Amino acid sequence: MVSALQKRKLDLAFAHFDIDGNGQIECDEILALASRLLLCFRRTPACAKGRAVLERHERLWDEIARHADADTDGAITYREFHHGMTAAFLRPTGRATMLRPAVEALIDVCDTDGDGRLDLTEFATMHRAFGTSRGDVRVAFAALDADGDGRLSADELTDAAWDFYTSPDPRARGNWFFGDLTR
Repeated sequence: MVSALQKRKLDLAFAHFDIDGNGQIECDEILALASRLLLCFRRTPACAKGRAVLERHERLWDEIARHADADTDGAITYREFHHGMTAAFLRPTGRATMLRPAVEALIDVCDTDGDGRLDLTEFATMHRAFGTSRGDVRVAFAALDADGDGRLSADELTDAAWDFYTSPDPRARGNWFFGDLTR
């Protein structure tokens, strides 16, 4: 059973992916989100990092569609998304097959200083692609920085994404992955 909090989080994720607002997600929208991310960091899809981000987002689409596109029509409805994401992330391999590769691709393109982690500026730039409000970015960053070192590692971001998609706990650190859910 999915809690009200988990439903709100999945609603937010669906809204991020449904770029054209037509009530369904298609592969092109996942790739458009990746392209928007590349644009925020002034990268082209033709550069090595750009190709890697697009390839990982395409694999992310394949994995989501495998679980969510029940009628295999190439589009994931709101209902399919909720059911499929719950099924995908509740599997023991969901963390490794879906989240970790996506987080690594984000860090790869967003890590402008090459230290393998995201600082607040890099995190804020990344969140421009997702449309997170500026006010939420700083609070989200502080909530996700588990060790308080001023940088988000792949482990911290993967843990946060895992919490975001799976945790029914209202105090879970990952609830802040895309900002304040209470609004």
